Amino acid sequence: MNMMKVRIFRLLFLFTCCFFSILSTIYAQEKPIKKLSKWTWSIEGGYNAAQFRPFNPLPDTISHNARRKTGISVGLGLNYQFTDIFSLEFGAFYAGKGTSYGFPNGDNVIFAENERPILFQLDYIEMPLLAKLRLPQRNFYITGFTGIVPAYLVSSKLILPQVDYNKRSIEYKVITWDETYHFDLGLTVGAGIELKVGRNKVILIDARYTMGTCNIARTTRNGRNEVWGAMIGFGF
Repeated sequence: MNMMKVRIFRLLFLFTCCFFSILSTIYAQEKPIKKLSKWTWSIEGGYNAAQFRPFNPLPDTISHNARRKTGISVGLGLNYQFTDIFSLEFGAFYAGKGTSYGFPNGDNVIFAENERPILFQLDYIEMPLLAKLRLPQRNFYITGFTGIVPAYLVSSKLILPQVDYNKRSIEYKVITWDETYHFDLGLTVGAGIELKVGRNKVILIDARYTMGTCNIARTTRNGRNEVWGAMIGFGF
């Protein structure tokens, strides 16, 4: 089942690349391509819905019971425009990832009565490298992109909801830095629009999917990062 998901993602990745390649070829035949060769900056921020995707999704593994955890992503992008439809984008972003779990059956932890989930919080600095296609329309651009996302871990902790002896809800945080690998390499694909608001100024809106390729925990092959994201920003 897991290999099937990997194959589906690979096919989706290749289909997206081929689709935008064909689309750019058709567009280039209809309209001459201008060589712009210029740098532009962007400030972007958005929402992540992350969880662990198990390598071997067995019912008794932790990752099998993983649920989506929300987080934020914010940072800067630097875009080099080779032509009026093709560019490369570099970036540096903070990204909150991780996962949430249901409650285990063990008696070693007393959980809060409001049934808050266990949170595994992973904070990364990402440096994406994206190939980007921009199709000009009258007042906006249609965009599509794909690429790699090297990510470096800066914080790792487990947040356990508990109750104290006075029945008050508290959070117990466990640092898990030594139990977590500090590097991940993601593959991403996405699409969006850029709204023109002035000369060389745009509002960026996109949605993206990123799948990590590296194991997260050092002690077990428990899973990798999987993130759905939505971003908005300003390019200039």
